[in-house]
Amino acid sequence: MNWWQCILSTIDSWWHPRWWRLIAKTKAAQPEDLAAQIAALQTELARLPAGQIRKFARFYSEQVLRLYTPEVWYAAKLITSNFNETNFYVIIGWLVLSGAEAVEETLKNPTGLARRQLPKNIPVETVRDFAKVAYQQKTGATLEPFRQLEERVTATVAFIKSTMAAMPELKESAPFQELKEQFWQTDIAQKKSAETVQRFLPIHERLAEEGAVGSQIYLGCIYWLGKGVPQDLAKAVKYMRAAAYQNAPFAQAGMGMLCFKGEGVPQDYRAAADWYRQAADQGEASAARELGQLYRRGQGVRPDYVKAIELFQQAGAGGDGDGFNDAGLLYLNGEGVERDYEVALGYFNQAAVLGNLSAVHNQGVVHMRPDFARKSDEQAFAYFTAAAQKGYGSSLHNLGFWHQTGRHVKKDYQKALEWYTQAAAKGFAASICNLGVLHKNGWGVPKDEAQAAEFFEKSAALGYAMAMNNLGVAFQ
Repeated sequence: MNWWQCILSTIDSWWHPRWWRLIAKTKAAQPEDLAAQIAALQTELARLPAGQIRKFARFYSEQVLRLYTPEVWYAAKLITSNFNETNFYVIIGWLVLSGAEAVEETLKNPTGLARRQLPKNIPVETVRDFAKVAYQQKTGATLEPFRQLEERVTATVAFIKSTMAAMPELKESAPFQELKEQFWQTDIAQKKSAETVQRFLPIHERLAEEGAVGSQIYLGCIYWLGKGVPQDLAKAVKYMRAAAYQNAPFAQAGMGMLCFKGEGVPQDYRAAADWYRQAADQGEASAARELGQLYRRGQGVRPDYVKAIELFQQAGAGGDGDGFNDAGLLYLNGEGVERDYEVALGYFNQAAVLGNLSAVHNQGVVHMRPDFARKSDEQAFAYFTAAAQKGYGSSLHNLGFWHQTGRHVKKDYQKALEWYTQAAAKGFAASICNLGVLHKNGWGVPKDEAQAAEFFEKSAALGYAMAMNNLGVAFQ
């Protein structure tokens, strides 16, 4: 922010108490009717000089932007099942129009939104444009509350980036999980998502044809995944390739994956490597990791473990924890390099810092290896517990197995059952099989061979060999 912008911002702040009083006045007059409150506020604003209307519009926009946080957005999304019958801007605009206390309380405790009666079926224009309407009535001119359009763009991009970065942690957060269990309705959320896609689809298609990279990538993704539209791999390739030809690294990485899998195009590892390389050269971390895997497997390129590790390191340095984790796995298993647990642990540590749960689990794997100089079941158990508490399937299974067998902890079939059940809910085949073992032997549960066979069948259907063997024994 320039010095003159700082001065203007300070001057604007002097008006804040007046604007909060104006909001409180209209809220008191219409406490239960947001549309009526906005109409009253618009009338009050129209009585003010044009310069003061501009100041209010600026104030209102700034307060709304304060609520553009990943935590507030995710809480609102869960409570409304993907903004069914409402809109995020309507919600945060309504919070501002509820007063300063409502704004501060929500910023301090976003999940507290669950205690409020959120507005429904209010057009976003009603909440967004009332100050503009008042200004136009006063002057006949159009009002832009931001002094520079770049501010709005910058704020929006920053919100998207911060939300993407925060989502993995928010999804694992207990308060948000409780919100999801209490409010989230999957069928309504999916319907709303499809409606939103269809609503904006013609706009994105027009923009994509005009060369807008963002719309090309968006269309490429929704047609690839079938999100809100029937899956259409030909269209996915069309739009993703168009963006890739405009040198968009995300789209280049997407083309690499399409070529690697042979989806919408003939499977071509060499073409996949070329696309991944272009994206990686522009700093796309996931593309560097995928290219590293091609060098590891010798697909489309000559096998080269040195190059693979370089690319895994590049991916990790770019924020992709899977890159550091993949490098660690090579040293853990002695694949293409001499086995070195300390080097492996170093990579896993770096990946864990980036929030990679697989790496946290692998820290435990290193510490339980009998030939590791610093072997420690206590440390391994701690790492498995840390990953399991965030829902990582392999760690959930290991804790179940250790409680079943009494490794490091007292044998406890009931706890084994609990850990296996959590892992099984995530589709972890080994845990499903071991639930069968518990039921077959009556360990921690009443003996029930029919139930055991059902678990073995489910696990076998997932390709787990031990379950196939157990199922065969059960039917002998």
